[in-house]
Amino acid sequence: MAAKPSIPKGTRDFSPVEMAKRNYIFNTIRDVYHLYGFQQIETPSMEMLSTLMGKYGDEGDKLLFKIQNSGDYFSGITDEELLSRNAAKLASKFCEKGLRYDLTVPFARYVVMHRDEITFPFKRYQIQPVWRADRPQKGRYREFYQCDADVVGSDSLLNEVELMQIVDTVFSRFGIRVCIKINNRKILSGIAEIIGEADKIVDITVAIDKLDKIGLDNVNAELKEKGIHVCIDSNGGLWNEDVEKLFQLTDLVLLDIKEFNPARHQMLTGRSNEQTIRTATWLEENGKPFWLRYVLVPGYSDFEEDIRQLGEALGKYKMIQRVEILPYHTLGVHKYEAMEQEYKLKDVKENTPEQLEKATEVFKKYFTTVVVN
Repeated sequence: MAAKPSIPKGTRDFSPVEMAKRNYIFNTIRDVYHLYGFQQIETPSMEMLSTLMGKYGDEGDKLLFKIQNSGDYFSGITDEELLSRNAAKLASKFCEKGLRYDLTVPFARYVVMHRDEITFPFKRYQIQPVWRADRPQKGRYREFYQCDADVVGSDSLLNEVELMQIVDTVFSRFGIRVCIKINNRKILSGIAEIIGEADKIVDITVAIDKLDKIGLDNVNAELKEKGIHVCIDSNGGLWNEDVEKLFQLTDLVLLDIKEFNPARHQMLTGRSNEQTIRTATWLEENGKPFWLRYVLVPGYSDFEEDIRQLGEALGKYKMIQRVEILPYHTLGVHKYEAMEQEYKLKDVKENTPEQLEKATEVFKKYFTTVVVN
């Protein structure tokens, strides 16, 4: 019995009715691109793997459709390499080309190859299919179209505004109300650089991009697998379900305590410290490691009896990995000046070495590791 004809999973046929609808959508988008002065280009369905590999992270590389070399593709491959069954290594021998994963990398290659023919700034658009060797599921296909627009040769922020106008114009012509969300990868790159993980920015963005698909817990687990951990600096003064969920996902909490004595804390900060102490208790009960950070403000939070009471209350907590004494400084004065607010500690002098040494000695009676930061 002859096998029924079929198509690869993750691909689709389109009927004349469906094509009429799709062409209406594509033509509308093209008209808008032309309205804003964008020019169309096309690039081959195939690109050299040397162009594609390494641009999407390890996970993206796994989703590339690789094209087997024609002819005697076994030539140049030893028996040892075949017997090793190293799929990644063999693929590099068998395949030199791959189907494009997106339109951005091919466009970058296009600009490099044709830079002498292009007039900059160059506003280009592409409407072409891309392919990803992903697991097919509802709403996700292995072959689909992308409508891509980019501007190269200009760093003006007006280009960003124009791209948002294009999106708005397209959906307005379709009569569809949408909410456009804008982000900037430079913010995430800056955070990665500050935490010393600049080389892992691709891993970070690939994981975060899956947030809607796999959920926060799984994204956090994937980041941990990549050696990227979550640390939160907080005074623990706010508590609700979202905050608790965030702390549950956190690997380390830097808990700031301004003063342990409730009355003096109220005088120093204008608010109660009850929730801060409750947060410390929650971290201990839930096995969450944290550093206790104590701001030593002369005349406000450097009282020995208050530090001793803090030690007696929290000194037996096993989750406190260290105590950091934070010396008072005036680096934040400009914030109050910018807000035209009075800085009430303007007459307070910075800590003397003797004050810091005395506080350290008291803390060490209750906590194993105490440092002055």
